[in-house]
Amino acid sequence: MENTDPHRPTVRVLDILEHLAEKEGGRTLTELATAINASKSTILPVIRTLVVRGYISQDARSGHYTLGPSCWLLAGAAGEKNVWMRIINETMQRVVDACDEICQLGILTGSDILYLRKIQSTRIVRLVSDVGTRFPASATALGKALLAEMDATAVRTLYPEGLPVRTRFGIHSFEALQSQLADVRRRGYAVDDRECSEETVCLAVSLHHRGRTLAALSVSIPAFRATQEKQEEVANEILKARAYLEKILNTADEVSLA
Repeated sequence: MENTDPHRPTVRVLDILEHLAEKEGGRTLTELATAINASKSTILPVIRTLVVRGYISQDARSGHYTLGPSCWLLAGAAGEKNVWMRIINETMQRVVDACDEICQLGILTGSDILYLRKIQSTRIVRLVSDVGTRFPASATALGKALLAEMDATAVRTLYPEGLPVRTRFGIHSFEALQSQLADVRRRGYAVDDRECSEETVCLAVSLHHRGRTLAALSVSIPAFRATQEKQEEVANEILKARAYLEKILNTADEVSLA
């Protein structure tokens, strides 16, 4: 007869993920151990493995664990069933319709940007980024939109070996990066001027729910089409999209992008 008893190690993994999903802001190791009635020494190897695989993230400052980007990617197939993700997708589509350029959604994971969603335009454009890929946040508009919300020390901590440079247009110094991040805070959006790919210019804005950063939204323009007029058009559209999304999302107590 088949054994239907739950597999205890599997149950422990699921318990950890479910408890993290329940509490906005995450939990400490002690809180997790108490919540699932296990010792810290027992669950720490499990948590470390989940962190390495991206299913859990840890805030370096608070020590709190939260659901990681791999959970977002697993849930991607069901994203249309989530009301908030559906609203974001519909808004991204409106941005694409207005600009006729590709729109992407990403989150910060460590020192990288992780691409979660992409809405194609009617024009065929080859991008180096795709859903599930990662690039250094400092070299992307999505990443800089999110890094601009961190203090200089926290940003520098992310890159102990210096800024990674992907193209000949990339920035090499933290001083140059901080200058760009100051520009982001001043004008409200970030720019990647051929720093991630020499073929594209990207503009991005961060998205928030009641003061908490959720993700960033970007539009990618082929470099040959990225005139000043075009960039101003795109900037206007993504700023409008952010205003609309944050107005809608801020009516909810909890927002999940999974």
